[in-house]
Amino acid sequence: ETEATAMAVRDGLQRRHPSETFSLDGETIDEQVAQLLREKEVKLGLAESCSGGMLAARITNPPGASDYFLGSVVSYSYAAKEELLGVPEALLDEKGAVSPEVAEAMAKGALERFGADVAVAITGIAGPGGGAEEKPVGYVCFHAMLADGTAIARDAVIPGGRDDIRERWALVAMHAWSQWTSLGLAFVGFVLAVLPRAAGPAESAELSQPAHSPIARLLRWPVFWAGLALLAYIALQAFNPA
Repeated sequence: ETEATAMAVRDGLQRRHPSETFSLDGETIDEQVAQLLREKEVKLGLAESCSGGMLAARITNPPGASDYFLGSVVSYSYAAKEELLGVPEALLDEKGAVSPEVAEAMAKGALERFGADVAVAITGIAGPGGGAEEKPVGYVCFHAMLADGTAIARDAVIPGGRDDIRERWALVAMHAWSQWTSLGLAFVGFVLAVLPRAAGPAESAELSQPAHSPIARLLRWPVFWAGLALLAYIALQAFNPA
């Protein structure tokens, strides 16, 4: 009777919240991403700054991660970004370590140095200090790049404290990879074309106040990004039924 009740509750939740349901058997998002990367035979490299290796930790948490994960560079300082990832000094001086341009250079450096199929870079201001009006605490830049040059880049101000910001971006990245990898790496280019770009620091400094911003609350939900990717896939099928 208890098992039947639990199954009924599970099925009811799945019917009411299909887009928010990603696991029915207790499988974690980390395990799902590991399985997808292994099935697609994708080799991944990472370049992290503000996340401090948290994304690499999640990627390597499931056993057998060496099948798909090549390595990660945690480049906190300017010097580390220059020496380990090849980020130009002039770019760092001009744009700052936390910028879409530097996130792109970090991803490119990881892609080249690891010989990966895809590289992901994260750089941001986790706080509590270090923020400014143009780049407040919570501003994070994310860049994913395929070996053929296809890329997807997003930057936004994520609400919360230091741990919240770091954990949320790592979680968003895992859910995004679950969607992108399951739909095929070639689909990333289409996702890039249809996903709305998150507001930059100048437009969204107010997102650091989640209680007053619906957009901020949406950005806290990995399923928001996953749902957009799914809608993009449906649209693609509508235009290319074959």
